[in-house]
Amino acid sequence: MRSESPRDAWADIRHFLDRAAKPVQRSGKYIGITARRWSSESASGQPASGFGEWPSECSIADFDAAVRLASERFGRPRHKSKTRDGFEVEQVWFVPVERADDVLDFLDLVPTCTDGSEWAPVHASYWCLFHLRNLTTGRTMPRQGGRLYPRQSTLSATLQRRSRAGLAIVLPFGEPDAAVADYVVALQEHAPVWLDPRYFDHFTPKPDGEQFHRRRLPSQWIGETGGELRLDTARSGIAPLEESQPTDAEMAADATQDDAQFQANYVAVANALREHRMTTLVIRGPRESGKRYMVEQAAAWLDMPLHVIRTDRDATSLSFADELRAIISAWDGRPALLLIDVSHWTPETNAEVLAQMAGRVLLGVEIPAGMRLVVAEDTAPGDASGAAIARAHVARDEGFATPQQLEFLRRQAQRAAWREVAVELLPP
Repeated sequence: MRSESPRDAWADIRHFLDRAAKPVQRSGKYIGITARRWSSESASGQPASGFGEWPSECSIADFDAAVRLASERFGRPRHKSKTRDGFEVEQVWFVPVERADDVLDFLDLVPTCTDGSEWAPVHASYWCLFHLRNLTTGRTMPRQGGRLYPRQSTLSATLQRRSRAGLAIVLPFGEPDAAVADYVVALQEHAPVWLDPRYFDHFTPKPDGEQFHRRRLPSQWIGETGGELRLDTARSGIAPLEESQPTDAEMAADATQDDAQFQANYVAVANALREHRMTTLVIRGPRESGKRYMVEQAAAWLDMPLHVIRTDRDATSLSFADELRAIISAWDGRPALLLIDVSHWTPETNAEVLAQMAGRVLLGVEIPAGMRLVVAEDTAPGDASGAAIARAHVARDEGFATPQQLEFLRRQAQRAAWREVAVELLPP
């Protein structure tokens, strides 16, 4: 943030909301006060581990006194729990934003508990959706909100000894032209954080009108003054995660890697389908492992039609059992492949299919002898593929990787997933 102390940070937030933004959808009406206690033992392997080490300045007596003071000033906590997510104590109060001064006074009285390497044991938080204002008239600008854009403008702030905030701005303009750049530069005068021109995306509707294509803008879009960018990238304190970017050496080595593991998986699938006609074939692996593509290639090699049915259904679809009956009813009797693509979104149906698949009777529907049954089940990524998938996601979200680097990361994640595929024949 531009200011770190809770009072100065809150003054910056209030100025931003008075001059440049207006909270909407009944958000921003409360300030939260959170008190959490944890230890290295309780936090190990739990979400609390992300809070860092317990600050040495805050004794347990200080923490307990802060909790009592919060209860005296703000009443019973709205939320209270023990031994949750690695926290030994967790209590939350919601205070009307009109009592912001009371919250700031409270934080002043518990200074040893408002410090921490990541999150302080006691801190206040604020969050709101907002619409941007015309900086000249003060009126909110038209064409804003979730009905028009895939995201909405949000402000989130944590008030503690070293306060911090996040600002997501959705600019209601069509193109990132000079007028938009001028608006952003003017907005910086009122924003509680330093805006970074490297982190602006341009969203354009795809042909279907329902999805959007995202393009990360080059930092030069903001314009220059005297050869320098009009917004200083160093002030934001944001550093791209270098470990997500492939090195030249990694990219060069990629040319020497082959798809041998995928071919091995494919051969196992194709041979099983050729040799075992009445046995259910199960393929397990991460979503990125190309299970369906293996079956499609095997069907083409065996010259068999392929029928695919997913266990998840939308509101207009037939039920799983009815679609299965429809496929069997239309079947011409020639050898064919039936692929059941088990989806994460339907655990009840999944459980029934996985329990019944060996017997080739699914939800009361018998699979004919001439249909070879394949069940593709998504599994959680292992350590290797999980790390590769996460790296690719971070690089994509950061927005600095080139298309060639993103493609390299996609291949790396795919290769890692191929090594985690299991092909199993179930005895009838």
